[in-house]
Amino acid sequence: MASAMTRGAAKHATNPGACALAVGLFSVLAMLVSTAAADERPVLVIDATGTEEGRAMVSRIEKHLGPDPMLAPVPDLFRLPLARPTETDTSWRAEQSTLAEARKLLTPIGYRQAAAMAHAAQDRLARFADDPEARALIAELALVQGLAVAGERGLDAARPYFLLVHRLTPGRTLDPGRYPPTVVDAFAASAVTGATGRVTIEAPGATEVLIDGVVVPGGEPVENHPVPAGPHIITVRGERVVSQGRRIDAIAANTVPVTIPLVEAPLAARLARARDRLVAAADDGARNDAILTLLSTIKAASHAIVVVREGEAGPLAVRLFTDRGALGPPREVGDDVAGAIAPLRPLKKPPPRGPGTGSGVGIGPGPEVPPEVPWYRRTWFKATSGTIAGVAAVVLITAIVTRDPGTSTLLGGGPDVE
Repeated sequence: MASAMTRGAAKHATNPGACALAVGLFSVLAMLVSTAAADERPVLVIDATGTEEGRAMVSRIEKHLGPDPMLAPVPDLFRLPLARPTETDTSWRAEQSTLAEARKLLTPIGYRQAAAMAHAAQDRLARFADDPEARALIAELALVQGLAVAGERGLDAARPYFLLVHRLTPGRTLDPGRYPPTVVDAFAASAVTGATGRVTIEAPGATEVLIDGVVVPGGEPVENHPVPAGPHIITVRGERVVSQGRRIDAIAANTVPVTIPLVEAPLAARLARARDRLVAAADDGARNDAILTLLSTIKAASHAIVVVREGEAGPLAVRLFTDRGALGPPREVGDDVAGAIAPLRPLKKPPPRGPGTGSGVGIGPGPEVPPEVPWYRRTWFKATSGTIAGVAAVVLITAIVTRDPGTSTLLGGGPDVE
């Protein structure tokens, strides 16, 4: 019994010691691994040509960076969305069935329901009004609402809805073979703006505000902007936010306040929008701004390799964007990827210059360069040390945990005896 108690005590004494040693060893291992990883410099590789050839070049460069211990592509969280085409939200097309249903209700017993159905669909589609096709669908819904109101209350009551159709689709006319002459004439006459009201729009985070599909100069907030009395489609959008919208009714000689809350767009959408701005940029100012947006979103990288094309049909080249904040000159790639991105590599110490070196007598020493990194501070050594430390930790911990408590060297003294 005494022996059993001794072995039990030894076991309880061994476990805390093993745990403490394990924690220490894993801390050292984590420090070594993190030090090695810190030496890698993430670099954003981005295509600015918008072509398959440009995207293929991005892939080539990323593969070239991969094996280099000092340069690496940005993490897949950012790299993969940038490799995919920009996603387009076409969910608005589902409202085409709503339009068809509302048209079927244009009968004396269905006018009110048709008007309500068309009104609600316009509100749902308001955030898509910057898309010409979606805007045309909103206009058709407004026309159906106007026809329903005209059928129930007369053509004068339908005038504001017809005016919205004109604002959404300028130059629109009605087919005399499809609509009665009185409706055709009333629709044409409604294009003339009557009484006006004002609208004030607040949407913190938006960069653009559209009223009936037209961008309001000055951006957000919009203060006391004059609009014709009647219904209007408000759309707010921005590079970092999800577009939102609302259908409102302006009142003659009054100001209608509108507040639209916004939410941040998903990371993939924000990256794609900045990339699209880069592709569409017409000058270096716009290009630098788009790249800075990308790097500020990624945060882990401060350098970029931008794939460009020299001229409309010229060869592919790269321009390097460094943490100095501007694009460098184009460097043709061809088959020499390493040469094209060489300025991002660590500087190597040049051969000495001066008397007795074969570089000319009296020339003097060359420009001062950083000293070469000692072998024990290089990445390969740190990474190897981390691996060795990890293996040693696993072996040692396994030995401690599986050793019989009665023979543990952590307790001191010899083995238990009866």
